[in-house]
Amino acid sequence: MITHGPVCSVNFGPLAKDEADRLEQRSGIYEYIESLRRNGQVIGEEILSIIDGNFTAFVSVFEAGAWGAEHSSRDTERNFGELLKWFGVGPVWSLIGSEDEAPPHWQDSPWLYVDAVNSAEPGLLLLDGATGRSIPLYTVPMDQERKERLIFHARNMDRLYRLWFSGVLEMEVWRELADPLSPTAQSGREMARELEEAMGRPVYYWLIRHYSFAGALEIQRPCPGCNGSWVRPPDSENSEVKFQCHACRLVSEFGKDEGEDPAAEIGYRPEFLPVI
Repeated sequence: MITHGPVCSVNFGPLAKDEADRLEQRSGIYEYIESLRRNGQVIGEEILSIIDGNFTAFVSVFEAGAWGAEHSSRDTERNFGELLKWFGVGPVWSLIGSEDEAPPHWQDSPWLYVDAVNSAEPGLLLLDGATGRSIPLYTVPMDQERKERLIFHARNMDRLYRLWFSGVLEMEVWRELADPLSPTAQSGREMARELEEAMGRPVYYWLIRHYSFAGALEIQRPCPGCNGSWVRPPDSENSEVKFQCHACRLVSEFGKDEGEDPAAEIGYRPEFLPVI
């Protein structure tokens, strides 16, 4: 169970007497929680238990109050209505332990970026550029369909990353992850543009980097999108972001593998490759 933020217990109410009805109740609970997860309100997997004859779930939420009706999507509202049919009342949420520090709000962020690779959960993929902390996706003024496309993109990136890490079709998968012109990256960049349009803030796309050029060439490497200089000053905010191209709306990091692997060239057109 991922515990990004506060952990809550959620009391849904008593079990039905009939086994078939209990299965319907359980299905309704899972659908309700999944709709919260798709909206970024619930983080990670839930644990569903029976306590004192009541269905009780334990979930991690983005922040205290993330489950509030003011953040609900249409799917959540519909699933909430189904729960009322089965239990007669809405679920009762209770915080377990103390509240965490409130997350930053997108309106306070000078710029943001989408990182679907390093995020522990799809709901954590939108980050504040200055601090690298996750922004609540459910606060973004964007329709639910587009938010769910973001979640789907993050899940797809996670599958690709696991596939690459396993060594199956390693270079083919890596090209899909690391090339800014790959179909996967293009899809993610388009979603970043949609977020920028919705929030009125610059939104960048995180371009994963693992293989490195030799020595100083890695630090001096140009933007793979336009061949422009994009290295950030050493004293910049958010030390995780080493490169930032305003024109291409790309951010990235130094390569982690210093073995001078030819795969470092993936994502670069030949004329953009750094030279000694």
